[in-house]
Order: sequence, then structure tokens, then C-alpha cells
Amino acid sequence: MQVRGNKQYEPSRRCEDLREPSSLIPLKTYNNKHLSNHLGNVLVTIQDRKEAIIIGGGPVGSFADLYHPYIVTATDYYAFGGSMEGREIKIRDYFFGFEGIKKTNEISGEGNHYQFKFREYDPRLGHFWSVDPLAASYPWNSPYAFAENRVIDGIDFEGLEFTQYLQKDKLENRINQLILNPHLINQIGGTCVIASVTYLWILKNSESFKAAVMDLYEKGEAKVGNYKIDPDDHLEKVQVNNNPKVYKGSGELYQADWLILSALQDNVNCCIDFDGTDKDGWGAGNLMSVASSLLVDLGIYNKASVQTMLFLNVEQKMAIFDKLSATGDVILSIDASLLQSNNSGRHAVTYIQGSHSTYQKDGKTYHKFKVQSWGEEKGWDVDVSEDDLSSKVYNQFVYATNE
Repeated sequence: MQVRGNKQYEPSRRCEDLREPSSLIPLKTYNNKHLSNHLGNVLVTIQDRKEAIIIGGGPVGSFADLYHPYIVTATDYYAFGGSMEGREIKIRDYFFGFEGIKKTNEISGEGNHYQFKFREYDPRLGHFWSVDPLAASYPWNSPYAFAENRVIDGIDFEGLEFTQYLQKDKLENRINQLILNPHLINQIGGTCVIASVTYLWILKNSESFKAAVMDLYEKGEAKVGNYKIDPDDHLEKVQVNNNPKVYKGSGELYQADWLILSALQDNVNCCIDFDGTDKDGWGAGNLMSVASSLLVDLGIYNKASVQTMLFLNVEQKMAIFDKLSATGDVILSIDASLLQSNNSGRHAVTYIQGSHSTYQKDGKTYHKFKVQSWGEEKGWDVDVSEDDLSSKVYNQFVYATNE
């Protein structure tokens, strides 16, 4: 099981060190947390309220031996989401159940009606009430079927189409890993501009980033301030097996990266739609203007602009990057061969402030600095001669600041 929320619970915890008298912890405003299985079905709901237990009894005021969680609801489900009679506990109402979807109990009774984004669902029938909006694309399926009748290894994502479970525990683990080390954000396909922005997003406001990824997972869309990330139906159309680089083997690690990068890439939609599949083109949306807009729209910085450097030598360019990165952040456009000799073409990276130095070798000046790119854990080292650098750091860059 996993816990949705930001706390892990310890149902049995001795409290000699805490020195709390045994009693039900005094009432206050408590948060509900739900425990779900691999399909997102809410099995148990608990509060961050605990009941202190004394083993063998004891006088009032004794110190507790352990704590029990306070259970609000508990439910077992039939395969298509109906609640099992006699296997349900309800201390108070909780509105989310099968697949973590909201219940609408006023229509067909307790737990008999679920409100997906695109359709209404009756778990007693195992069918939707209305025709699948994507029915024309899948003529072999019943337009009313739930998850193509595959309810063991998959869910019906927002009532549109079956998709294999995106392994929510791995998604959340990856998000937490990125929050601890934003350098790890790893571009999928041609998303280097989006990855550079997302790196700064995690670095500056990790809670906003986490909320957006989870909303995309659970709702198919997200809102960050006044900016709406709504990649139309592309996320719902994506089949998990379409891109083994993303979903299989080591690629499973990057599900959170793929979810946010593909959604933002599709949202800006300046070149082509991005579906997160092998059919996608490279370099879609790789424009400095896209980075500048997103840095403000996502609330990462108050101001961001595209700057152009003309008729400057390498020393002057690097001096500008160092100066500006002291008061904000800089996204560069470079030739990818600076990072990997077998790569080429324009590539967006985030300049890491204070990392620049120079040295002499064989009568030539070399420059060393770090950038964030391709999920390198501690940043990517650029170590290149001045001659190569002059032709491979392009004149346009983005500067973002709150000043």
C-alpha cells in the first residue's frame, strides 16, 4: 500500500520518549489521508489523529505504549468497483473511492455512481452511461466498456480509454527524488527548453511542481496560478507500451519527467503536438521565447526576457552570464556537441551560477563551467577551448529575475 499525502504513518509507535499521556489526542482540525492499492483504489482512509493505547490497562495519565490510527473509512471492492457488502467501514463520509475517483452518492446510492472527467460510471454494471468520446478511434471496443474490461492490470483514465497503470508509487517516488535533486530532471524527446524551465521550477517552487504533476496524473490537466496546463486529449490517448524508452526497464524511473514535460510541450504547441510516443518529432518547442513565457506563467520568476548578444567575444559572454546568474537564472542555447561529441544541433541548458573558470593548455585558453542537462546528477561539465566555445554558444539566451 501507499499513502497519498505528505506523511507516512506508523500505526504502532511507542511513546516513552514522547511522554504523552494515554488518551484520544484532543480534537482539532484533522486531515484525511487515503491508502490505496496499485490501481489507485482507496481502501482505507485515516486521519492524522491518533489513539494512544496502554497495553494491559493503567491509571489515567499513564504514558501510552503505542498508537493506533484513527480509521475513517475502509472498503473492499469487486473487480469493477462495486463495494463489497459486509466489508465496509464508514465512520463519516469520504467522497473518493474506486480508482481514487469522486463518488456521487445522490444519484444511485452510496458508492454506485462515479464522476469521471468525461463520463459517468456505474460500478454495478461495469459500464459507462454514455458513449466513449474516442469511440471512432477504437471501433473494436464497446463504446460503453470500462477499461476495455481489463480491471486487474489497468484503469480507465478519466473515462476515455484504458491505460496501464502509470505506477503511482514510482511517480511519487520520482517526484520526491527530483525535489531533493532538481538536476535529475531528464528530457524525453526534444524537450530541452521545457526541461530547463522545469529544473528551475523544481528548484524555486517544488510544491507547485509536485501539485501540477499529480493533478496531471489524476485529472489530465493542472492549473498553476492563472496558467492552465491542458494538453487536450493527448495524455489520455497515450498508450503506455508505445514508447518503451519511457515506460519499460530503466525508463519507468522517468514517468514523472515524461508526464510534466510532454504536457507542457503539448501545451505551448508552438511547433507540433507532443504525445510522448516514438512518433514525435525532435526539437518541438525549442525556442527561447517559450522558456521566457513559461518562467513567468508558472510563477517561477516575476520577469523573464530573451536577450541577444552581438559582436561579443567569449570572455565578454561568460562575464555577462556570471553577472546575471548572480541575481537570477540564465538559460543558454548551445550546440549539443559541447556536452557530447556525438550530438549536434541547438540545445537549451540552464547555466549554473558561479561555476565558470578558465585555464591555459598548449597555448590556448579553455573554459570550464556547469550546466543542467540530460539528468546529470551534479550538473554537466563543459570543458572546451575558447575557439570551440565562440562558435557553439549562440547569441540568444533567457534571463529571469525577481528584481
